[in-house]
Amino acid sequence: MATNIKVVSFGSEAFQALRAEIAEAQRDDRLSPVTVVTPSNYAGLSLRRQLSREAALVNVRFLGFNRLAELLGGPALSRDLRPLTP
Repeated sequence: MATNIKVVSFGSEAFQALRAEIAEAQRDDRLSPVTVVTPSNYAGLSLRRQLSREAALVNVRFLGFNRLAELLGGPALSRDLRPLTP
């Protein structure tokens, strides 16, 4: 799994850079999964809608930082936990 971090200025430059990164990640296989981490769910929704106006998004997932932390740390944190009893 490759991780790409690119620092660009805010606004249309960032939008164009993200679109280019998604296209590059799916260059060989249009169905390869891409995950975009956003600061919030609302930012992800807005970004997804804006990106889909110009081209279809296939297998692109938008996650907030909180959800990413839950997916990465959840299994390790729940290893020793047992369900609550009545």
